[in-house]
Amino acid sequence: MTKSELDKLKECLKYDATSGNFTWIKRTSHAIRIGAIAGCVNKRGYLVIRVHGKLYYAHRLAYYFIYGQIKKQIDHINRNRKDNRIANLRDISNLENSLNTGLRKTNRTGKTGVSFCNVYKKYVAYITVNDKRKTLGYRERLEDAVRLRINAELKYYGRTL
Repeated sequence: MTKSELDKLKECLKYDATSGNFTWIKRTSHAIRIGAIAGCVNKRGYLVIRVHGKLYYAHRLAYYFIYGQIKKQIDHINRNRKDNRIANLRDISNLENSLNTGLRKTNRTGKTGVSFCNVYKKYVAYITVNDKRKTLGYRERLEDAVRLRINAELKYYGRTL
């Protein structure tokens, strides 16, 4: 996205920072009604807006409309990909964004960074730091493995997830 391209979008769309909605203020195709809410949800759950045949992520547009900066990594704080209120959006690094994820569907312990090792019949705690997975240790009890993980989060990330 170039800045001039985005400035042209401001001629077509109006952004409401409180609701997070974009509305059409200028017709760019036959299907558009002025005053209608712009966009639709894609397969990954993000709100996208098509203007002149090109798709734009609504959360990136919202950040640009408010701050005037083009950012590739905009995070939804509450993890709701359709919630594009400016209070719910933040510019963060890839690492920080990866920390704001939910549990994987395959997770059986219900805790991030802790799984059960069938070989040792114990819980293992792990954490990823600088793109490298570190094993923190094996424990008999789930609570002890979770405690290992929490301590590592504080050590490496400065906060718990």
